[in-house]
Amino acid sequence: MLQIKHLHKQKNRQSLFLPYYLTLICCCFMQITQAQTRQHHCLFEESQRAEIPQPTAAELEEYRLRFPPCNSPTATKNVRVNVHFMLDDAGGNNFLPHEDGYGNSNYTGYTFAEEMVEKANVIWGHQDAGDYGVWQYNGTANKFIPMRVRLLLNGVYWHKSTYWNTNDNGSFSLNVLYGVNTLNTINIYILNQPRSGGMAGFQNGAATKMMDCWFKYGQYPSWGSAYAADLLNHEIGHLCGLTYHDYENTNVAPYWGDYCEDTPDHPNCWSIYDSDPVICLNNWSVQSNNMMSYSEHPAALSPCQIDTIHNKLSNGYMRNYVHSCAGCLPANTFYTINPQFCARAKVGGGYFPVDVPLDGRGSFNEDSYLIEIFEVSTGGSNIILGNHFMQQYSGQLGQINLRTFCNYNFQVGKNYRIRVMTSKTGCLPTSEQTQWIAVVPCTPETSTPVPTVPIKKSITILPRQPKSYILYSETEQQAQVYIYDFMGRVLYQQPKTTLQAGDNILDLNNLETLLPNNFYILAVQTAESIETQRFFIP
Repeated sequence: MLQIKHLHKQKNRQSLFLPYYLTLICCCFMQITQAQTRQHHCLFEESQRAEIPQPTAAELEEYRLRFPPCNSPTATKNVRVNVHFMLDDAGGNNFLPHEDGYGNSNYTGYTFAEEMVEKANVIWGHQDAGDYGVWQYNGTANKFIPMRVRLLLNGVYWHKSTYWNTNDNGSFSLNVLYGVNTLNTINIYILNQPRSGGMAGFQNGAATKMMDCWFKYGQYPSWGSAYAADLLNHEIGHLCGLTYHDYENTNVAPYWGDYCEDTPDHPNCWSIYDSDPVICLNNWSVQSNNMMSYSEHPAALSPCQIDTIHNKLSNGYMRNYVHSCAGCLPANTFYTINPQFCARAKVGGGYFPVDVPLDGRGSFNEDSYLIEIFEVSTGGSNIILGNHFMQQYSGQLGQINLRTFCNYNFQVGKNYRIRVMTSKTGCLPTSEQTQWIAVVPCTPETSTPVPTVPIKKSITILPRQPKSYILYSETEQQAQVYIYDFMGRVLYQQPKTTLQAGDNILDLNNLETLLPNNFYILAVQTAESIETQRFFIP
C-alpha cells in the first residue's frame, strides 16, 4: 500500500506547481483596429507533458472504441473546449450570464461563447471547402488540403477575481484554480485586458488566455465574436504543435523555424497598407494569409501545418481532447441548476409550489433534448422511488422552469434526479448531464432559494518532484487512488485512503510496477470529483 503523508503546514499551491510546468517562449502586444484579427500572442511549449482523459470506466471504454478512426488524418476531429469569463471581484468588467457587460440584455456571455466557437468552425469549414489556399507556399502544386477539425463547446463558466480579470502575464495557474475537465478539454479564459492578443500554454492541461475580446466587442459589437474566433483558431494552432508563427524561420538549416518546409520565409506584414517593414507597403507578393501569421487576410493553413495539427490530435499529446471523429459536429449538454430549493409555507398549512429553474443556455449545437425527473432517496442515487417524468422536445434547451415547463410537482423534504440529454439530428453521439436537487422548507434565513453553489474541486493533484505528488484536499475525506498504464489498465489501486485537509504527500518511488520510458495516469477519486495527472517515468 502506498503511504500518503499529510503536510501540517499548507504550502502555496501555485509556487509548488510553477517550476515544473511552464517554459516561456514569447509574449508581445499591440493595439489593433477593427479589421485586424490575429494579433500578437504568447505561447508556452511543453511537448513532453502529454495529457490523458479522466479515466472513468466509461471514458476509457469510449476512448478505446473511438481511437482507431481518430487516428486517421482524413477523419474530422471534434475537439472539446470550455469557455471561462473572468470577472472582477464585484462581478463585472466582462460578459455576464444575463447581459453583455455593457448593459445590453439581448446579448450574453452564453451568446458570445457559442458565436465564437461557431465562427471558429466556419473559418475551418472554408479551409475544408477549398475556398482559399495559402499564398506564401513552397512545395508541390497541391498547397491546399482540408482542415477537418471542429470545436465542440462543452461548458461556460464565470469566476470572480480582479487579479485574473486583467492579468496578462505568462502564468497559467488559473487553469489549476478554475479549469474544468482540464485533461480532456481545452479551457479558454476570456479576460478584460485592452491590450491585444492571446496566449496558449500547458499547465494542468491545455489552456488559452484571450485578453481583449470583451474590449473589442465593446468597440465593435457586430465584429467581436468574429475577432475572437480568428484569435482562438490561432491559439489552438499553437496548442496543436504549431509552436512558432509561420514567418519565424531561422538562419540555420533547415531554415524553417515552424518545422514546415512549405511555409517559406516572408516578412511579417499586416496588410498592403503596412509600412513596417517597408517591403510590405503596396506589395501583394509578400502578403500572407496564413492562420499562424499576423495578417488581416482570411486564415489558411499549409498541408504541413494541417498534418502537424492532426498528428498531435491523432498520436500526440492532444489526442485526449478529441471528443469524437465524424463528418458532423454532435450536440453537447451543459446546464446549471441550484442543488437545493426551499418551499414557502402557507398560512394554514401546506406549501406553495416550488419553482425549479434550469439554465441550459450552455448546451451546444442541439436541435432536440430529453428531460427526465424522478424522486430518489438521496443525492447521487439512481434508484427511482416514484414520480417519474420523461419527455422529448424539439429545439434548443435554453432557460426553463421545470415546474411549469414539465408540469412537475416538486415536494418538500424530497430529493430528485434531473437528467438532460441533447442530440443533433443524424449526428451521434448524444450527450447527457445528470444532477441532483433537494427541496427543503424555507426558514426566515432562507426565504428565497439557496444560491447556486460554485463548481469546486474537492481534490487537486500537484507535482512535487518526479514520482511524488501533493494531493491538496479541501476537507478531510475518503479517497480512492488508482494508477493506470497508457492503455487504461489498472496497475495499482488503493480503495480506501483518508486525506487530511490541506496538503498530503503521495510518493510513488517504491512502486515497482512503474517501468522506465513509459507514461502513466494517476487518478484520485473522492465522493465529489475525480482528478487525474499523467506522468512519465524516464
